[in-house]
Amino acid sequence: MRCVVNAGLAAAVGFLLFAWPEGAAAQGSEFNLSCGDREVLVGIRARQGWWMNGIAARCRTVEANGALGAAVRTTDYRGGAGGVLKTIDCAPSEVVVGFSGSQGDNGYVLHVQELTCAPWQARTRTAGKSTRPVRAFEPRPGASGPLGDACADGRVGTRVRGRAGAYLNRLSDLGCSYLAGADPGSRPAA
Repeated sequence: MRCVVNAGLAAAVGFLLFAWPEGAAAQGSEFNLSCGDREVLVGIRARQGWWMNGIAARCRTVEANGALGAAVRTTDYRGGAGGVLKTIDCAPSEVVVGFSGSQGDNGYVLHVQELTCAPWQARTRTAGKSTRPVRAFEPRPGASGPLGDACADGRVGTRVRGRAGAYLNRLSDLGCSYLAGADPGSRPAA
């Protein structure tokens, strides 16, 4: 009886992998959605269904005088087409310095709960010391662990890196760094 059950289970798994090809490639491919040399991360555009389906980075140019430009550019998108598309940006005078969410035990990112935004300091080309959370997606139930990244000492996000297939498998980091011409030693107090 045990051999029949195991053979039946193997056949069912094989059928699911054939009928649902995303299951066979659940770990996806590495991606690096980088802002340009003179750009900073100011938000994300992402899709969420039962868990996160995919993501794109949102970038803003830093002008010659250090001010943030008006236009926001969206990078390529990585992941699947399911779920609801939502754009989450910091205020026009802010940059992304962190994010938090949950990594599901099922191998997928369950949700990005919030972005952490900080005021952009044009004179020093750094992130200010005060931060504020910006709500992204609602938490999803399921066994999970914490997921996130945070930039320190005036560094700013410059990319979104992770893995994606039919779903978002992992978010690794924001590429926290100083832009060319930054002066982190003279940042204003909070």
